[in-house]
Amino acid sequence: MWKSPSSPVHTISSIGKYRTKHATGTSLCIGCFLNSDVLVDLIFKKSIYLAIQHYEEDSVAGKNKLNIFLIKEGFPNDKIIEQHNSSSARTIQKLTIHNNYKLYIRANPQHRPDWVTKFFDSSQDIPNIMVSSIGSILIIPISMHTQDSVVTRLFALAFGYGRALLNPSAIEQRFGLKCVLNSVADDALRKIGFTDVSGNAKRSSEQLPRSATIAEFALDVERNLLNNVTAKGQENDLLDGTITGGDSISLTKNIDINIIENFLPQLYQRYRSNKYKENFEWVDNISPVKDPDLKRRLWDEAIHQINPSSGERPASTLWMAIPDILNWESVLGFQIAGEPKSNGGELPLHDDILLPEVIASFRKPLQTYDQLSSKKILVKDSEDTHQSWSADKCLVGEIELGHRNYCVSDGAWYEIQKDYEKRINEDYRQTKHSDISFIPYLNDEYNQPFQVPKTDREKYEIKCEERYNYELERQLNHSTLEHYMLMDRHLVSYGGGRSREEFCDLLSDDGQRIHVKRYSGSAVMSHLFNQGLVSASLEKDADAFTNKVNDIISEIGAEYKSQVEHFLLKNNQVHEVVFGIVAPHSNSTNHDLPFFSKVAFSAVKKQLQRMGLETSIQWIENK
Repeated sequence: MWKSPSSPVHTISSIGKYRTKHATGTSLCIGCFLNSDVLVDLIFKKSIYLAIQHYEEDSVAGKNKLNIFLIKEGFPNDKIIEQHNSSSARTIQKLTIHNNYKLYIRANPQHRPDWVTKFFDSSQDIPNIMVSSIGSILIIPISMHTQDSVVTRLFALAFGYGRALLNPSAIEQRFGLKCVLNSVADDALRKIGFTDVSGNAKRSSEQLPRSATIAEFALDVERNLLNNVTAKGQENDLLDGTITGGDSISLTKNIDINIIENFLPQLYQRYRSNKYKENFEWVDNISPVKDPDLKRRLWDEAIHQINPSSGERPASTLWMAIPDILNWESVLGFQIAGEPKSNGGELPLHDDILLPEVIASFRKPLQTYDQLSSKKILVKDSEDTHQSWSADKCLVGEIELGHRNYCVSDGAWYEIQKDYEKRINEDYRQTKHSDISFIPYLNDEYNQPFQVPKTDREKYEIKCEERYNYELERQLNHSTLEHYMLMDRHLVSYGGGRSREEFCDLLSDDGQRIHVKRYSGSAVMSHLFNQGLVSASLEKDADAFTNKVNDIISEIGAEYKSQVEHFLLKNNQVHEVVFGIVAPHSNSTNHDLPFFSKVAFSAVKKQLQRMGLETSIQWIENK
């Protein structure tokens, strides 16, 4: 039973087997995980109102949905729970319960949703709609025997919005992922989430209607980092049923507070196993950095690279990106803690997370990892700010340190396995160098606007890559009697909607498709290589696409009053894709790609080879 919302005091009885719900409708399994006597003691006194709408019998009788994290060994206890300094932070209540477990509860007092006041004006008769939310974390210490000693580890169970209470730096990353991969057959996968670490940090999530092997998903083990997986556990195993593992493990099991201490040591042993290597050995192509000293040196180097006070540096291979897949329908924007607030006390709202804006928000120059990890990036949605990340979790990309390659994602550093690194580098070194006579990129000249005749009376302005491609075509045709056609700026509408593809920058009449780009980091290089692959794939397989390209070729011929029959694709089938890369600096002699750009290139090269096409690459001198 509970009193009306005007009263802060509530009495609850006989709810040990029920699930409670707060006013937003988010289910909390506290009622079915804790016994009723413990739960009565947990109801907030005076200041925090727990809105229990109604009781709903658990859909799986006797079972609880558990979301379990492992806390890093040696992490300070007083830092495990996230401390918010903003005015919107809710009070956290700390309670000591069963077997000295620590329960942290934070409730958001009832409030009116923003959309009620912002969208509807005062003339509308809108009911007094109120919402509330609650999150809880239960910290459980477990002492376990290992081969040589007794070790005590902390586990955290999250209920409701409880994950938001955990300090992201406290979590043992990929704990749940290892537990799942150590428990399931290779053909038991239902859903995976992964990140492309070879260029654009694209995050993907895929789900199949039935259990399958990893080969049936679109994950590329050469360039994707597996973040989480949902799979079917083996019958009668410790982790049976449907289980999901990422940083945490989520499962439904007949476990409550009285027997959880028996389950967690077994779960920890499952985490420590290397059984996953039998079916998922490729996961270690990119493996977490464990050495604390190496982590420190990696963060020091990363901060040195992104810090504008470091002076002029090569094109950065580090940038900021959202570290989760979001429900964009409810996202208003992003806020960066530390930026000047408006007159209304609100932080500025950004459409995306950009590194220069994050760096500029520091009151003192960025010099240490502690500064970076203390900086908060907040998601603002239509109801409240329930999600935030530290800035180190948003940094992505790669760096080279001590002749080894590392990448950072979700605030963790990953080391490239030596054999994998050797294989990728060797594939890049063996790539054919193009025999095209690329002209130098005249930096000072080409970066200035230049007028090009379009007709007898019209001109248009070009610069940078467009100017280079224009001059390259002129020089090549001067020496080869017009065997090249400039296709830059001619986009092909294909694929429905507003989809437009660039066929190539220069087209030769003997089957070469030439793509040119100034070097500007892994994301740009990944885009260049994928552009060449997509264009070649469409030319080989899509007649409608080639017809549109032929129309453009004919239009160019009519515009410049030249013969183009030998350029038409029916007479000029593709046999080679050429990538020209302008060196990053004037007189640069370091003609090498970042490692994950090589990974992207290797994957594209492999797919082009399957299509029967050659791939060549050429660095272009920057003067």
